[in-house]
Amino acid sequence: MTQNNSNDLYAIDARVKNLARDWDAHLTPMGTILCNHFTFVLKDLYDFSDTLSEPYKHRLKEILEKHEGMPRKIIELGRKKK
Repeated sequence: MTQNNSNDLYAIDARVKNLARDWDAHLTPMGTILCNHFTFVLKDLYDFSDTLSEPYKHRLKEILEKHEGMPRKIIELGRKKK
């Protein structure tokens, strides 16, 4: 399995952190904490999706993959100046 579609914790973590720091080479400590917590939530949901039958399993995985970049959006909002 490649990293791009793996449900392995480290693969999910790498995808989430790579998306979060795509525009910035580093994550702040709070950004890292956010990504770590989000990774654990995604891992639980990916594991749950494996218990579902098709087409629900495939659809849930599509939804989860679509939202793997959520920490980046939160970090961007936190950096915007008011």
